[in-house]
Amino acid sequence: MLLVSCFIILVIVLAMLGNQDEGRNIVYVVPEYNNPDCGEVQVIEYPDITTYRSWLEYRGLDFCVSYRTDEYSYETSNSLRHSFSSYENDSDRFWRDVYRHLFNTDFGRVQELADSLYEIGVKKELNRNEFANMVVSFVQDIPYSYVLVNEDCDDQEPPYMECLEDEFLGILSPIEFLHTLVGDCDTRTVLLYTLFKHYDYHPMIVNSWVHSHSMFALDVQAPGDYIEHRGRHYYFWETTATNWQAGEIPPTFSSDRDSWHIILD
Repeated sequence: MLLVSCFIILVIVLAMLGNQDEGRNIVYVVPEYNNPDCGEVQVIEYPDITTYRSWLEYRGLDFCVSYRTDEYSYETSNSLRHSFSSYENDSDRFWRDVYRHLFNTDFGRVQELADSLYEIGVKKELNRNEFANMVVSFVQDIPYSYVLVNEDCDDQEPPYMECLEDEFLGILSPIEFLHTLVGDCDTRTVLLYTLFKHYDYHPMIVNSWVHSHSMFALDVQAPGDYIEHRGRHYYFWETTATNWQAGEIPPTFSSDRDSWHIILD
């Protein structure tokens, strides 16, 4: 869902920054596998998958995290996503219900990752803004993929990591995203919303039907564009590619408040 503008952003970022390595290794090993260098590896010992991810945050800090998912959690989350139903005709209320359903489904399932990211923040003595940058950049570093509902992958233009067709609602749940590393714009915003609900932040998801795009917003200290809501400043945060900072809106988008709707806060 919300795919056209996600692709436009990706083209802009690649033009500015150059292509990032889109490959990842799938390794079938015994449970005692140890990956001291982290890297981009998924270690599979059925039914568990341990994902090791390393990424570079914009200030040159490097991070490494590992987390486990399993086929049962993945299938359960997938099934619960397909169980969603709504009688809402209003787009904002419909997507609020979708995102809230996915959040409620997977809040507990992302606890291990949330704890691991928190431990990184403590170990590296990150302040509140630095910690937020670290978590958002973890998601930004996962290469963009299409998640389609009424479109064909053959009709999409590269660059993208993977493309899923005929996905119910055109979005994956947080645990499906972490398990497959396949996600478009609102798949990413819902994961970040779910993660930041474990911390002392007030995350927000904002959508633009004008731009056909979903963005994350967070109450951090930053220059740039924000939405004021309930006495707080929530700074826009692009999630579909690396190096976007809080308060930065892609140049093809308007920061006009009327262009963006608060979907979930």
